[in-house]
Amino acid sequence: MWGLLLVGLAIGGYLVCRRFRNDWSGPLLMAVPFVVVLYFFFQNVNRLLPAAF
Repeated sequence: MWGLLLVGLAIGGYLVCRRFRNDWSGPLLMAVPFVVVLYFFFQNVNRLLPAAF
């Protein structure tokens, strides 16, 4: 689920860039939500990995 949300945010940023014809509008608008979702994505991936011993 988190991975799909990350892809959706990336596509949304791309569409914002195309809509406003500005190279920086999409990344600036999507940077904070992308980092927050990326944090939760890696937290859940970490739970799937085996514990070190």
